[in-house]
Amino acid sequence: MHARKWLSNSAKIPERILKEDRALEVHLDNDGLPIVETLGVMWLPDEDVFTFKANPPEKGFELTKRNFLKKIAELFDSVGFLAPFAIRAKVLLQEMWVTELD
Repeated sequence: MHARKWLSNSAKIPERILKEDRALEVHLDNDGLPIVETLGVMWLPDEDVFTFKANPPEKGFELTKRNFLKKIAELFDSVGFLAPFAIRAKVLLQEMWVTELD
């Protein structure tokens, strides 16, 4: 198996990899490395950190249990980085049901 689409948080490493085996997003002419997104998780190679895009509710968002559940279901976290926040949201939804909020 021939590995392809190499990317590193060091700008020096891709210089030693054949151009056809590098990730297409890598531009060694630029000062910084690109943001790479996989399965909803973005990796910033320069800083070597993972980030996520936030989709806050629109201005006319109606606060209902159904809409709250929809927003929880929109969270896609294949690696589990957002699990502590998703659990808190699910517990909050459960408390809404227990207290019989509309």
